[in-house]
Amino acid sequence: MRFTNQVVWITGASSGIGEALAMGFAREGARLVLSSRRATELERVRATCVQLEKHLILPLDLTQGDTFAAARDEVLRQCGRIDLLVNNGGVSQRGLAADGREEATFGMGGPEIFAIYLKRWVPWLVSRVVRRMKFVTGNS
Repeated sequence: MRFTNQVVWITGASSGIGEALAMGFAREGARLVLSSRRATELERVRATCVQLEKHLILPLDLTQGDTFAAARDEVLRQCGRIDLLVNNGGVSQRGLAADGREEATFGMGGPEIFAIYLKRWVPWLVSRVVRRMKFVTGNS
């Protein structure tokens, strides 16, 4: 198992790519931190992972940059470190742009969340905690 005893934090973990990553990393022995805005979906995802009791659910809205420090501190308090961060979270829309929400179409999409993330979180994580980081873009 390639990720045994490593702490892997996945944002956007409640569905899609994030959910698949959670199941894969869990099979490889990782301790997961699962984040998204939807806590009930995170619980559902955790329930599909092996050794579900060792995985942490941490609801997080990536559009709220002022909450990042508290979230990071909670992960460090409960897990001691972050070995791998997979920034998979974002806002997406299914359907035609003309039929959708303006903020999803023109506002808080992938590039804007990425900019908030870079400005408020990455410098601290890179300099102090995270050994590896991966950005996943699928909807932008």
